[in-house]
Amino acid sequence: MSRFVGAGLISWAIFGLVLTSCQQKSAKKADLPEPQETIVGRIDSLEKVLLHEDVALNDAAAAQIVKDYLRYQERWPDDPKCPDYLFKAADVMRGMYRVQDACTALDLLVRRYPKSPQAPEALFFAGFMLHNDISEQEKANEFLQRVIDEYPLHPRAVEARQMIQVMGMDEQDLLRYLEEQGSKGGAS
Repeated sequence: MSRFVGAGLISWAIFGLVLTSCQQKSAKKADLPEPQETIVGRIDSLEKVLLHEDVALNDAAAAQIVKDYLRYQERWPDDPKCPDYLFKAADVMRGMYRVQDACTALDLLVRRYPKSPQAPEALFFAGFMLHNDISEQEKANEFLQRVIDEYPLHPRAVEARQMIQVMGMDEQDLLRYLEEQGSKGGAS
């Protein structure tokens, strides 16, 4: 009888080792990063959903696509899609009323990809959001000044100068400024 008990204990020990081994393998699979194609496919699908629906009505899709955009640029920072994905992440975050997070993503875009076509646009967009969406004039001014300093020949530099000029104006000064600009435009 003791031989059967010993054989039973050995069987249970082997079963336990096999079970533990299988659980460890499935846990390792869960820890593996998703393949690039999987993330790109999900991004493409979510972009289609978000283009046809209001972001406010589909918070889950918006949150997932932001997560995927950011994850993608972390995992494949040299991929040419990264600046575009960061810009899109910021745009979606703005729609989710996460302006500070959007500005952080745009700042990251400029720091990592300063030569990309989106870089001056990103600085301008951040300044625009800070000024118009949450009235943080000082931070807005910093982003707009960076457009002027870092991309002086870009068309957004001209717009940044104009925006800085009107940001501090009260309503009467702004109306007077716009009238002057209108009369200059009509005279040419």
